[in-house]
Amino acid sequence: MISEKNRLARLQWAKKYKYPKKAWYQTVFIDEMSIWLARGRIKMWTKSGQKRIVSTTKHSLKINVWAGFSSMGTFPLCIFTENMNSQMFVDILEGHLLTQAEIFHRNEWRLVMDNDPKHTSKLVKTYLVQNIPNHLPWPSQSPDINPIENVFSWVKRELIKLAPRTISELRKMLEIVWEKITPEFLRSYCDSMPHRCQMVIESGGFAINY
Repeated sequence: MISEKNRLARLQWAKKYKYPKKAWYQTVFIDEMSIWLARGRIKMWTKSGQKRIVSTTKHSLKINVWAGFSSMGTFPLCIFTENMNSQMFVDILEGHLLTQAEIFHRNEWRLVMDNDPKHTSKLVKTYLVQNIPNHLPWPSQSPDINPIENVFSWVKRELIKLAPRTISELRKMLEIVWEKITPEFLRSYCDSMPHRCQMVIESGGFAINY
């Protein structure tokens, strides 16, 4: 349930950032997801709470994934097992985001990420001011607006088809699936942003089905 405060913030955000499609081509979307492997089956979800397979196994194995994309293509994945903190997040931005963003867009790009506490810490805010000053504020409780959630869902479906049985297989298959993603595929999600904003406006800031 979206709180009243966040509903109004979503509505205001959608009205302010209802840019034309091509304006979103210079936007880099980033986020993290976790993937569990249990009894040879995959169990995974993102911050939106979407689940694919539920297992009762007590000792599931898990990998965490940082990912990003723009209309030009995907960014190198960062796959890790430890819990992410603010310093690790900054290191990922430095090692996986900045160089690829400059290759794709030179200095003409902006960053979109959600309000996870790791993304909004003092350390990260300082890093962004110094290195990525052009980033959009993001309304809380808004995974439905962020197209990276749709990309994650597609990745999950592909992994379920491949049915990895070990963590090593899962990592390899994840890399293969990620490399299959084309700029044309990603551009369709960038194109969806004006429509998402319009849907949020029409719903009065409530959740949309996207």
